[in-house]
Amino acid sequence: MCLSKTRALDKHTADGNIKERNYWTEVLKRVIATIKFLAIRGLALSGTNETFGSLNNGNFLGCLELIAEYDPFLACHINNYGNTGHGTTSHLSSTICEEFIKLMADKLKQVIVDELKLAKYFFFSTDSTLDTSHTDQLTLTVRYVLNNCTPVERFLNFVPVTSHTGLHLFNVINGTLNDKLNINLKDCRGQTYDRASNLPDTYSGVQARVIAGNEKAVYIPCMTHSLNLRSVAAAESCTDAITFFRFIQNLYVFFSGSTYCWGGASCEILCTRRHVRPVRENFSRSASVTQGGQFKRVHFAVYRATTNLLQALGADTLQNGYTRAEANSLQLEPWLGWRLHL
Repeated sequence: MCLSKTRALDKHTADGNIKERNYWTEVLKRVIATIKFLAIRGLALSGTNETFGSLNNGNFLGCLELIAEYDPFLACHINNYGNTGHGTTSHLSSTICEEFIKLMADKLKQVIVDELKLAKYFFFSTDSTLDTSHTDQLTLTVRYVLNNCTPVERFLNFVPVTSHTGLHLFNVINGTLNDKLNINLKDCRGQTYDRASNLPDTYSGVQARVIAGNEKAVYIPCMTHSLNLRSVAAAESCTDAITFFRFIQNLYVFFSGSTYCWGGASCEILCTRRHVRPVRENFSRSASVTQGGQFKRVHFAVYRATTNLLQALGADTLQNGYTRAEANSLQLEPWLGWRLHL
């Protein structure tokens, strides 16, 4: 008799545990799906509070509220556990969000590392940037080829750095790849950075230290950054170009600072474009010359319209003193900028 009662009690307890486990499993399925939805789209999860029914509770709780409108199970869970505060398990707090985000990130990182090890050889790229907390972080990106011959690029990690010397950056890269991710740096076949001297320096930079341990890790400079540096150097060498673009910037700032000025500029330019008809010609050797002349006519017409508008604003007594003074000062500059363009 006692044995049968004990077995019945054990079965009741086991059934209760299974029911409890299934309940929280269903809750976590909805929580994880919501976190994935927001994370994939790069949306913030938390708001200024964690109160259901608040307009400032963030995207995570807001999405759960939306799902609950069509999901009676989740609606019942939120009703029972939504605003119970600390000390009550609900799996709806920011703490559970952060825990799941970390678990997802660790799992995704492990998948990338497993793919990379299967591919064996890889190429890495690094750069540093400041985050919103003014912490300098090194971004680490790897490239490799999958078994189906598809090249892929994967972001691996943000690593905080406290120095920009070649030795420190090398130690951070080597420690992250070898020690933390168990990726053999000797399998590296390429490295790329921007043109900052601490990275590509052939004597004490990162690339020199990587090549010292693996001569097959060929350094390839970032062509985009190199082109950008050359473009900036070329532009800075021409004072006329600097004067022209400074004038264009000042002109834009002036007109965009007032809806009245912006509306007047837009109206003048549209009227000018209507009056200057494009010349349509068949393609020939003289087509480029004709088009060049047409562009000059359009630009000169826009210049005249802009000058007339500035003169009108400078003489308009209904405008405040700052607007009139700025319009008058800009009238002295167009000959510097537009002379270059025309």
